[in-house]
Order: sequence, then structure tokens, then C-alpha cells
Amino acid sequence: MQVIVASAILFDMDGTLVDSNLCVTLAWQAWCADTGADLDEVMRICHGTPSRSTISKVAPHLDLEYEIARLEDFVRNVDGGQKPMPGAAEILASLPPDRWALVTSAVEETARFRFVHCHLPYPRVAITAQPGRPGKPAPDPFLAGAAALGMAPAECVVFEDSEAGVQSALAAGCRVVVVGNGPALRPGVLARIQDFACVRVDMQDRLKIAIHL
Repeated sequence: MQVIVASAILFDMDGTLVDSNLCVTLAWQAWCADTGADLDEVMRICHGTPSRSTISKVAPHLDLEYEIARLEDFVRNVDGGQKPMPGAAEILASLPPDRWALVTSAVEETARFRFVHCHLPYPRVAITAQPGRPGKPAPDPFLAGAAALGMAPAECVVFEDSEAGVQSALAAGCRVVVVGNGPALRPGVLARIQDFACVRVDMQDRLKIAIHL
């Protein structure tokens, strides 16, 4: 058993707390079918990054704000069987609200939709995609998450499933636990898990969280 001690935990959403990969794929398929964008190129670059970034790269000739709104409508209406990752609800329920944050490339409306649909407690601190703020793989989202909790990035452990998210967390100075089989292990990545079923957290003392992998 590996035990990691931290002051706070920062969670990605899609593919980490929520099994929504099929939903995301179906939404992009619908959007590409409507716009004529190259689905293969979209799927190559979209995972873990804001939709704003993907759309601006694959369809720079289209109205960005309109297409973001249209894509997000697809995201919230496709039937992809989204569900919480095993153990995710239990992990979130065991954490004090001031010791964890959501850091996602989704917009706030989609993040709230996923949490409500999956019966997960929405966090006090949610860093979502915002116009004018660099998204993953830039360090800005995780820097914002740590700051909102009043923590130094080095005091935070990030759970992430995407390469862009891992790059973002490491660049921010956080430690990382990879969820799933995607990103490669490297310095700063502490471990890999498939889901949260075998993970538990408890307060080691008033200031520290012990994460048991």
C-alpha cells in the first residue's frame, strides 16, 4: 500500500471522477457531422483540453462562441451512459469541502450537469473553462485551484487521466496520480490507478490528508 500525504486534492472530471468518455466522443461526432470538421483531428487533440481550444484549431473560420454553445448543447444531450467512476462518490464524501477542488476543461454548466446526473457533491471550488484564461496543458487551471483553496501547488495532489492534464498539473508544481492507462509515468507522477474503488482518504491530522492507494 502506498500512502501519499497532502493538504488538498485537485480532481479532473471527465475520465477521472466521471466516466463520460463515450458522451464526449458522441458530442464531438455530432458536432463534426454538422460542421464538416475532421473528427480524427478533433479526437487527436480534444482530450483534456477546453473545447474552445479544439474548435479554434480545427474550425478557425467558424463563429467560436456560437460553436462552443452548440457543442456544449450536444454534450448535455447525448446519451452516452455517463456515470461516476467506481469509488468517486465515496472519496468526495470523505473529504472536507475546503480540502478539494474540481479543475476541469469543461464549462461550468457542463460540470454541474455531470455532477447532478452522477449524484456527486458539487465542490465549493470549481475551476472551469473560462474565456481569456489558458486551459490545460498550461499550468493556469491548477494554479487557480490551489490558490482558491489557499494552498501552495506543492501541497496538492492531482488526480488526472489526460496527457494535457498531467502536463498542466506538473507545470503548476503539483504532484499527480494518473487515473487509467493513458499518460506515461514520469517524475512528479506518484502512481497510477484504474479508478477510486481501492483508494481511501482520511485526515491524518487537522492539516493533512492521507491518501491510501
